[in-house]
Amino acid sequence: MSEFWDFLKASLLGPTKAGTTEQTIDLSEFIDKYAAQRLAIYQLALQCGINLIANLLSKCEFRTFLDWKEIFGDEYYLWNYAPNRNENASFFVHRFVERLIHRGECLIVSGASGELLIADSYVREPYALYSDIFRDVTVGGTNPYTFTRTFRSEDVLYYRLQNEQLSGLLSELEAQYSQLFNDAVTKFRKAAGEHGILNIDANMPTRTFGAKEDGSPRTFNDVYREMMEKQFKSYFSSPNAVMTMWDGFSYDIKGDSASKKSTSDVKDIADLKEQIYDTVANALLIPPALLKGTVADTGQITQDLLAMAVDPWARMIERENNRKRNGKAVLRGSYMIVDTTRAQHIDVFSLAANIDKIRGASVMSTNEIRRRVGEPKIDEAWADEYALTKNYESTSSVPNSGTG
Repeated sequence: MSEFWDFLKASLLGPTKAGTTEQTIDLSEFIDKYAAQRLAIYQLALQCGINLIANLLSKCEFRTFLDWKEIFGDEYYLWNYAPNRNENASFFVHRFVERLIHRGECLIVSGASGELLIADSYVREPYALYSDIFRDVTVGGTNPYTFTRTFRSEDVLYYRLQNEQLSGLLSELEAQYSQLFNDAVTKFRKAAGEHGILNIDANMPTRTFGAKEDGSPRTFNDVYREMMEKQFKSYFSSPNAVMTMWDGFSYDIKGDSASKKSTSDVKDIADLKEQIYDTVANALLIPPALLKGTVADTGQITQDLLAMAVDPWARMIERENNRKRNGKAVLRGSYMIVDTTRAQHIDVFSLAANIDKIRGASVMSTNEIRRRVGEPKIDEAWADEYALTKNYESTSSVPNSGTG
């Protein structure tokens, strides 16, 4: 509040003496600067949710196919290792997720060498019957670069959340919970603090109390101000303290302060914190127990997270990437998929029986299975062959034994 008052004085009255730095921010910027710090618990919950989605999405594999065969070329390297010269794929995905959740949209443009760059700012001009236009596209963060060219919709990757109002709703949520949280803290401090009555003799305002250092009389106002600003302040801020009182003053504690430190006030704050986590989790489609870290067995709940939160992101990326970078070639077997099965940890020994079934049913070859479990490829022809056990053999291959 003192900084806010200094800001108002400087804005309304101007510089009061030579050398005073002129204020260059307006009132809305000042409020926004401190409003962002109002509710750290909300920011913590939101950042945990962003990291959770981004961590899982960065573990997914961007698989590329040409003529129905999987290939490992420039496009594969771009999305799985190095989207551009300054970022690896993991950091790139984290920035992508954070940008989408905070802004509700994310624009990715290609540099001169084909690298992928997340735009920090841009102006979008939407059209109904023509391609949207993106201009003043700026990338680079602290050392920005603004493209002089304009981009058409087919030249960029433009992602939008299904719920376009998510970022606005989350901001409104922060403002509402901020006030509730402040009220709960104020209530707790009021209940936990000491309350008392200062008794003052009716004749005290007319008396003097010796002389001050400059020889002038020490008045009632001087004594009262000194008691409030020094003695009582020191008394209330110390765990154990003794305070002397002037003649004519007495202080009585009002009730038992210890009995007012009710656990219900602490519970109000704890309940509000849990509500914040639950609301943020629901907005991001994350199981609340996983966001709060209150679940022990994460197996099934991780499956729920992948199905509800990560898979929709993967499908959104797939559709935008395929329609912009592959076009109708997807119908001829040239496409990209985001493999979310790689987001889970695989214990090859616990899956041994299932792996045997997959191999024996000719679903995957040995090398395909080894790739899924993180093992290197075997450079032998037999490792790329498909096996079919007798249990899965076609009836057409069984010789006719005749009748009777």
